[in-house]
Amino acid sequence: MVVALPLIEQDFELSTSSAESVVSTLMLGAVIGSLVGGFVSDWIGRKPANLITAALFLGGSLLMTFAGSLRTMLVGRFIAGLAVGSSGPCVSTYVAEIAPPKTRGALVTINEKYRTKEASAVLKRLLYTEDASQKIIQSHLDTGRFHNGFFHALSELVTDEVTRKRVVFCVAIAFCHILTGANAMLYYSSYILRKLHNGDHLLVSHLSKEVWVGVAKLAGVCLAVVIVDRVGRRPLLLIGTSLMLSCHFIFALCFWTLNMTHSETVQAIGELNLYAFIFAWNLSWAPLMWVTCSELLPDEFRSIGMGVTFGTFWLGSALVNQTLLSVFHTIGTGNAFLFYTTLTAGSLGFVYFKVPETMGLTFEQIGLLFSEHVAHTHNVV
Repeated sequence: MVVALPLIEQDFELSTSSAESVVSTLMLGAVIGSLVGGFVSDWIGRKPANLITAALFLGGSLLMTFAGSLRTMLVGRFIAGLAVGSSGPCVSTYVAEIAPPKTRGALVTINEKYRTKEASAVLKRLLYTEDASQKIIQSHLDTGRFHNGFFHALSELVTDEVTRKRVVFCVAIAFCHILTGANAMLYYSSYILRKLHNGDHLLVSHLSKEVWVGVAKLAGVCLAVVIVDRVGRRPLLLIGTSLMLSCHFIFALCFWTLNMTHSETVQAIGELNLYAFIFAWNLSWAPLMWVTCSELLPDEFRSIGMGVTFGTFWLGSALVNQTLLSVFHTIGTGNAFLFYTTLTAGSLGFVYFKVPETMGLTFEQIGLLFSEHVAHTHNVV
């Protein structure tokens, strides 16, 4: 969408509100996909739910590819949003459950697909038995497993205080991610580049500028995959959020300066700052919300809890993306970035004071963090 949005605006002659709708429609679909995906994953199983998610991705992509009108484009975006939303509770939960603790962060970050042999090898190590295949067969023979777990999870949410605490905590993490405004920064990066160059479409519509946004995104994710299980979740979140906060403030300074005078140096700083922001986001919040929440939620409620968490995230993101351009026009771009600087500072404070380190811990050890007290200095050995 980073590269496609300017082209869609041009082809369909979109107004500001229509462009916001193209972006936010996917997130509205993701809200429904997240909530429904969590329940479906517990009801029919992880693998069937992942197959449905893949089919939705394919259907939405085909509709967007061959869209001849804005309405068809919006329908395609909504269907793709269903897939994006359901991938949180379905894919991340599945990977987190089959991955060993020492590589769980990297595997959830890259969302590797299901592989039977590797899953069997993991089970052999975790269960200390050579007959992992028999364990898999037995789990499939137990026809009531998913249904019983589904209803048990719902009762746990109502009756168990620790379960509620863990779900609310993950929702708070999602809310802090929303406050950074990162999703909107990605989708409206072409708009930000145009604003830096005083609305000059010809100057900033060149493909290379949008491509660099993708390069920064890829670089951040790749680095996160390599170091997340070495450095830990908390340090990456703290570093990434601090960089994002700094980038928001630099944007505010750049746009305040450009309102008073034209400066190619300030424009160049603004461009580099955008790439730095996207890199910092993909080093931290973009992959680590998936990782951290999939680890912090209890076993019985992991899939449904991921659905609730990501439903919250996508609903908040939809609201931000639907209103961001209007906020820019109403209070000014520089003032808007100062506002997001303040919000990101709040997210940084939450991570520093509340988010525990989960690197290398088993799900049972992580559960002890909540049964006692969640503190950033607490470690379970």
